[in-house]
Amino acid sequence: MKALPWRVSGARPQPRDRDVSYVVGRMGVVTPYDLWPLFWGSIHTARFGFRRLLKLGLLRTFERGDPSHPAWYSLTQQGAAWVAEGSPAHSST
Repeated sequence: MKALPWRVSGARPQPRDRDVSYVVGRMGVVTPYDLWPLFWGSIHTARFGFRRLLKLGLLRTFERGDPSHPAWYSLTQQGAAWVAEGSPAHSST
């Protein structure tokens, strides 16, 4: 897994990060409940994965009116650039 082009402390990129980030970018906004069946074995590991992606700067989250509601996430600008940089269409040009 290639390192991110910006400095991050407290989290390391994982091989599935680009795939998860791509899907989040395609969907626009998601909750961990939307993607856990695709990339993780349970909702609990998905929540951990989303927090790690947040810490890496790939995702951002929105304010919640009620803490019992699920968090919504979307791709950051730097996350979108990182995903596009690693896409097959970008690397073939």
